[in-house]
Amino acid sequence: MLAIAFVPAAQEQQPLESCHTPQPPQKPQTLQKPLQKAQQHQPPPQQKQSASPTQTQQQPQENKAQTKQQPQQDSISPPKTEAQPQVNHETVAPQKTQPQTQTQAKSIPLVLEKMPGPSGGVVPSTPTPERAILLSLLEESERDATIVWQSLQLMSLDKVALAEVICSRTLSQIRSLKRAYFTYFKSELSKDIVSSTLLINSNTKELLVACLDDKARDEGTNVDVNKAEEDAKQLFKDGENIWGTNNKTFIDIFTKRNRSHLAAVDAAYDKLYGHSLEEAVRKETSRSFKAGLLTLLKCAKNPAKYFAEVLYNSMKGLGTSDTTLIRVVVTRAGIDMEDIKKEFVQAYKTSLKDYIHDDTSGDYRTFLLNLVE
Repeated sequence: MLAIAFVPAAQEQQPLESCHTPQPPQKPQTLQKPLQKAQQHQPPPQQKQSASPTQTQQQPQENKAQTKQQPQQDSISPPKTEAQPQVNHETVAPQKTQPQTQTQAKSIPLVLEKMPGPSGGVVPSTPTPERAILLSLLEESERDATIVWQSLQLMSLDKVALAEVICSRTLSQIRSLKRAYFTYFKSELSKDIVSSTLLINSNTKELLVACLDDKARDEGTNVDVNKAEEDAKQLFKDGENIWGTNNKTFIDIFTKRNRSHLAAVDAAYDKLYGHSLEEAVRKETSRSFKAGLLTLLKCAKNPAKYFAEVLYNSMKGLGTSDTTLIRVVVTRAGIDMEDIKKEFVQAYKTSLKDYIHDDTSGDYRTFLLNLVE
């Protein structure tokens, strides 16, 4: 009875960790027997006392083994979501990816009703095939909200992801992101960024909050050439022309101008000073603040080229940044992936599909290639 009573803990966790379904015949028995054990708290019946000495000695040993195992399983959080790829990653055939995805899709609405957000206990923070699949099941704004929330909560994640998501999104996407974040996590994103104590410096916080201020951001496409030249001169005056950098000038111009205007500022800067605004940003700023400014500038000129570069850097050299690879492939699939593939071939003389194929394996590779295609 004790060996059977241990089963429900694993069965109740399975819908969150994988697509296996519990065996119906065992469910009613295993739900009743633990309750009986909890209510009785009595020694075994006298019928068991008549058993042989060897049997009575074996049962206490089994009790000790079972009681030692159960606390270990209850202490794992999230339950087995990270361990599953090691078990089934190589044994599950590629044809099973679609049924698994369909099963997970059916469970997502139930999870959303019980969890504080789409990521709470559902999307693992580690770069696993499960993370790629579950992120792809979410809506675009929910996906961005999940990535941003995890970046703010977990020190293990790349902080560049926070700047990448917020600084690369259009004005309409920013508004959807803010709504989804508040809906699922019951907090304002800008306030969480300001109050964060993780690896985000004050300049980066100010930049990200400014990007989220949709009322101050120009959403048009008009370009004033004279104004673009004035902005370029001001950036030089408060950047390369002084000791140190006036970061507020960079934040104001980069976050309040529309993308077309910011691209014109970059062209004017190159014309006036003989090198690009991107080079000036690299020289005058650092770390996540620099990453945010460069993301804004590159997306203003050519967002597909920017994401092609991010994908290339995630796979070049030894090893692969699966966190970045999953994030970019999943978030750009169905949006501008075709443009990204064209820019990738033009810049690196090989296809994105071949690059991913050479750097990944198994069902993980199959799933990513399906998104890229």
